[in-house]
Amino acid sequence: MKTTIDLPQSLLDDARAAAAQRGWTVRLIFEQSLRSFLARESAESSVAPFRLQHTVVKGKGLVNPGISFAEILEQSGVNRQTPVNRRK
Repeated sequence: MKTTIDLPQSLLDDARAAAAQRGWTVRLIFEQSLRSFLARESAESSVAPFRLQHTVVKGKGLVNPGISFAEILEQSGVNRQTPVNRRK
């Protein structure tokens, strides 16, 4: 399909230079650029941004600041031998 668009001359010159450098047509440069832009926009709009919920808890903090992390795990009953499920 043919259409007419108004572009800055410098953009058209850059597109022509990029096409010549790659051995492509200017049409292919614009087609690939537009497809890339639309795919990126679609991907960005379909994924909600991650927002960390602000949470405040009451407590006294670490009761025994001299205790090691290994000792905390031991006291908590966490089995360090159990593999952790990780997303790929």
